[in-house]
Formats: sequence, C-alpha cells, structure tokens
Amino acid sequence: VTILVGQDDKQKQFTVHEDLLRTRSKYFDACLKGNPNVGTWIESEDRVVRLPDDEPEVFALYTQSLYVSIHLFRIDFDPSYWVKLCKLFAFCDMRLDDKCKAIVAQAIYA
Repeated sequence: VTILVGQDDKQKQFTVHEDLLRTRSKYFDACLKGNPNVGTWIESEDRVVRLPDDEPEVFALYTQSLYVSIHLFRIDFDPSYWVKLCKLFAFCDMRLDDKCKAIVAQAIYA
C-alpha cells in the first residue's frame, strides 16, 4: 500500500506491506479493509493512505518499528532524537498501534 506523508514539497511517499500495516494498526486496518455494510474509506479503493498532517521522518521511524523493531533504533543523547521518539509515540497512539507504543516506551525508558 502507498502512504503519502506530509504536504507540498515536504511530502514523501512510502510503500508498506499492507498485511503488516493492518495487523499492527487498527486505524490502518479500518481504512484499508473496506466494509460494504458500513461504507468504505476511499483508501480501501485506491490503496493510497494520505497523512498530510504527519511528518515523513516520524513515519519513517514507524515503518522501521514495523519491520525491524525499535531495538535497532539509534539511541543517543541528542535531544532532537528524543523529541522524534515522543512524536512517534503520539503517532502510534493516534493510529491505534499498541505494540509500537510499547516498543517506543521501552526505548525511551531503557
């Protein structure tokens, strides 16, 4: 599935395995599954999810958590990196991905 993150010249395109995305996130599952009984999201038809209000850098960290887990994240004392992890936690919360939230919390408190 294609994910468009950000707006205008800062928008980036990501390709993510749909099954992995839907298994981890109740939000992505809902927008991609299509249910004729309750109506379908346009994303379930065109297989493109648009996230204009999110940051591509944060979504890149999210995809990393999907594929290789947070254990491979570079943890250092650069304050900007900790801000990114907090933004990732918020992203996971909004997208209903409890596993990612737990992984990020573990990285923050490790």
